[in-house]
Amino acid sequence: MSPRIVFSFFFLFLSFCATAETVIKCQEESSPGEIVRVTAVTSDIVNKISAELKNEKGILIKDFQGFRYKTDSIQGLSSESNTGLDCFIIIISFDPALRSGKYLLSVNIEGEYPEKRDFSVFLKERAYRKETISLNQNLSDLRTDDSERRKKETLELIGYLNTFNSENILADTNIMKPIMNNPVTTSFFGDIRNFIYKSGENVNSVHNGIDLAITPGTPVHCSASGRVIYCGSRLLTGNSVIIEHLPGLFTIYYHLEKIYVETDQFLSKGAVLGLVGSTGLSTGPHLHWEIRNQMTPVDPEYFTVNPLIDKDEILSIINSDFSDLAKGR
Repeated sequence: MSPRIVFSFFFLFLSFCATAETVIKCQEESSPGEIVRVTAVTSDIVNKISAELKNEKGILIKDFQGFRYKTDSIQGLSSESNTGLDCFIIIISFDPALRSGKYLLSVNIEGEYPEKRDFSVFLKERAYRKETISLNQNLSDLRTDDSERRKKETLELIGYLNTFNSENILADTNIMKPIMNNPVTTSFFGDIRNFIYKSGENVNSVHNGIDLAITPGTPVHCSASGRVIYCGSRLLTGNSVIIEHLPGLFTIYYHLEKIYVETDQFLSKGAVLGLVGSTGLSTGPHLHWEIRNQMTPVDPEYFTVNPLIDKDEILSIINSDFSDLAKGR
């Protein structure tokens, strides 16, 4: 092989090494019930991306999976901007019970160039309301029920919320509140509830959603485009619907009077899925509205003002770190 050919191959190798890279951006702070979004843009071959959330002592709290996001729908990119680029998203959610302080986030990249990158996230303090709820004999019996039906429904719910379909990118904008007629918020995310049973016994629990009270029969709308993964009657939550929007991210609708959808049905944002009711463990007509991300509860209010996917962040990374590709060169 001639020296000129060897030099050409060497130059091509150096060019590839100079352009193949992975850029990862991660928010530096958050609050319990909110999220940190890890955004990775890469020109490398990446098969999978995931993250480990640890406390300051390095003890694992939870693993989170990431998913590939196609950038076709992002305005501001030329038609050739994403040539050779991949984008991955990991949504990290912080349980409302976590204390404020420093947390560690280890992002693991599996592919042609495996690596791990560490980030530090500060979790701010958040105060929650306290409320006392007195239950009659019927509701006390429901709350303390330990029947096989309840155990089965609990395991089924865990199974649904542990589902992670990496290809199901069904929504990427803000979500909407599911009731349009100015409902009254009677319970908030993270409320510390003290249930008083008919026997006088007291039991505390954390409220993982928002309760929206309004006239029975009021339409309940789908908060964002998605697929119905469950609809049916449950012992504690009554008539219930669960909708998948992103891999591992779901909205939940409890205590409905009626359900108008079926399992595996695709719903557009705003579609009516049922009517407000008071079924299951309920002290009056309302909708319990909840969001879960890879099992962890997220404050629904967060995603009404923050998009599910931060397209501006993706665009910023491409334009600043992959400028030649962003210009279609």
